[in-house]
Amino acid sequence: MKFTTSSVAGLLATAVTAQNCQNIAGTSYCNQVQELVYKGVGYQGSYNKVTSFNNDGTCSSTPYSFSGSLSPLDEELTVHFRGPISIKQFGVYYPGGNNNQKRDEVQIQKRAGHHVHNLHKREPAFVTEYVHVTKTVFGDGYEAIEQATSSVAQAPSSAAPPPPPPPPPSSSAPPPPPPQPTTTSSSVAPPPPPPSSSSSSTPPPPPSSTFVTSSSASPSSSSSAASPSGGSSAGSWTQVAYYDSSSQTANGVTFMNHQGGSGSGVWDMNFGNSISYAGSDGTSCASSPQVLQDKTLNSNEEVVIFSSNQCSGDDCGYYRPGIPAYHGFGGADKVFVFEFSMPSASGASGPNGDMPAVWFLNAQIPRTLQYGAASCSCWSTGCGEFDAFEIVSPGNQFLTNHLHSGQGGGGAQGGGGSADYFARPTSGTLKAAIVFSGDDQSVTMIQLDSSTEFPSSLSDTTVNGWIAQGSSSNNFANLL
Repeated sequence: MKFTTSSVAGLLATAVTAQNCQNIAGTSYCNQVQELVYKGVGYQGSYNKVTSFNNDGTCSSTPYSFSGSLSPLDEELTVHFRGPISIKQFGVYYPGGNNNQKRDEVQIQKRAGHHVHNLHKREPAFVTEYVHVTKTVFGDGYEAIEQATSSVAQAPSSAAPPPPPPPPPSSSAPPPPPPQPTTTSSSVAPPPPPPSSSSSSTPPPPPSSTFVTSSSASPSSSSSAASPSGGSSAGSWTQVAYYDSSSQTANGVTFMNHQGGSGSGVWDMNFGNSISYAGSDGTSCASSPQVLQDKTLNSNEEVVIFSSNQCSGDDCGYYRPGIPAYHGFGGADKVFVFEFSMPSASGASGPNGDMPAVWFLNAQIPRTLQYGAASCSCWSTGCGEFDAFEIVSPGNQFLTNHLHSGQGGGGAQGGGGSADYFARPTSGTLKAAIVFSGDDQSVTMIQLDSSTEFPSSLSDTTVNGWIAQGSSSNNFANLL
């Protein structure tokens, strides 16, 4: 991965030393938060785009250069969910006039009636009072040091195993060779179990904890926050994708999994299972798009959400032949909203047992090969992954986050993350928004009030209020 000195120098890096942070299984956990901001996201670099699948089990690729605000996260992203998780609501919004994604209502049948784990691991903390010493390093070398004492409520404790092999195809096909996981950072989960060839209360809001100041504000629900000077976009935000489990509404979304070869997608000895349409149960392979049931996915079961726009011609670039190919969600300005629960699965065994996760991948990764030979995915060369809410050790109660790209330290998948965490919603649901803002090169994560609704459009006041709430926390993830 190549990157320019200027792109790194422009980042705002925050190094934090906090008393009472804990390290569990190699991951540090400090403070439970309601909002967190990644600042200075985007740089100039390159990664390798896959150009062909070869008969010898390898893939060919060519270097691709990129630059700009949020890059490479301004490219099309897919959203991945690993169990145990119950997805209650999911939505995507684009600023008014953005035609990256049309809200097409795909013909979905209703039922009657690579992931490599984050290099910077974090651990849960039982903190009642701590002192934060914050060193902020600007591009010109100027350093500012501040110290603040904050109070934090105690949080429960609980940490990423190696990805398992890809699931075998239907029983009639020969088993695939042992895989090399292409992705595993802070959110790419290993493939779900083999396909069967057929087809709320909200947890109490945590106290706000920041690097420089502390706040006890409860999660923001809505639209009353003032608009900051660097808002994401003018005009309202239009909902281009929405899923609601209770009503079985699914507009602008396509549910996929990694069970290709027994209904849709493909399987072969060299590369194993491709992506496929997910059956309504989330784990089987279907021949056409289905609506995911209102259910809980078990440990290590993975569902991927694409848009409902099918690839046409070369508008998605190269992808594995024979797959159902769809666009992801692109652009530097986009808002994702979620409601989900992550119930405990204490008896779960095997890979990723009781380790739920929600993460984003560059859409090229699942369209080629998320789990398998590294040469068959752009992941290993840094095309981008953002782990939003991930449990990285079995039974943990702390949702970590990490951005994987060549920006920051640690090579093409290094990036950076925060030692602060969101509380895992085991007995209720978590509502959250993630705002990608190209204007100020930020990714803002906000825990929302349980009463928050996800209408067909959002006002600038609402979206900018979420950004302002996150920015006011000074809780910046470290990208250097």
